[in-house]
Amino acid sequence: MRKSEERYRRLVETTDTGYVIVDNRGVALDANQAYVHLSGHDTFDQILGRSVVDRPFTIAELSDMLKGSSPD
Repeated sequence: MRKSEERYRRLVETTDTGYVIVDNRGVALDANQAYVHLSGHDTFDQILGRSVVDRPFTIAELSDMLKGSSPD
């Protein structure tokens, strides 16, 4: 399991794709450097503990977004 976690972390940290982990309120708990730069910041500390969404989304809105439609 530890090897798998290490491979996953290495992949996320070295990709150009931005990844962020948020809590149920949209507050950043973790992010890779690509996300930090894509969000217009220089360091993770600038987004840690801050909301990364304008407003929380409902489960229905999140489901619609995953299907390709935008929330109202």
